[in-house]
Amino acid sequence: IVYVYCRRLEEHFYFRRTAEFLFVLLIGASALIGFTFVLDMPFPSGSFVIMVLYLWSRRYPDERLSIYGIFTVSAPYLAYFMLFLAYMMGSTQGALIDLVGIFVGHCLWFFSDVFPLISGVDFMKAPRFITGFFVPQQ
Repeated sequence: IVYVYCRRLEEHFYFRRTAEFLFVLLIGASALIGFTFVLDMPFPSGSFVIMVLYLWSRRYPDERLSIYGIFTVSAPYLAYFMLFLAYMMGSTQGALIDLVGIFVGHCLWFFSDVFPLISGVDFMKAPRFITGFFVPQQ
């Protein structure tokens, strides 16, 4: 799942901006690692999947997905549907993991897409030491 949504984000939304994409993923992963200590979660990998899914769903709101061939869900509601599904299966820990992923994904989306439009300040711009690793494409 991570591969599919990361690939679509990098090929379309972050086209020729690989350093920015890497920086967003690093910030998100760092926040999730911090939450693992605070909330005593064993692994942040499930939250990372939901975080990437949330970022993808906010950037492609017109997509519709079929879940198990039974449900059709619009992309902006997919992460919430996964949260609901985890909760209905009786996994409160799984629901907490999904909720943390949604929270971190929402913060990343807000500070990379919305906040720069409101304030003109872009906190999520990749620093030079990260952009230096990538050759600019022409």
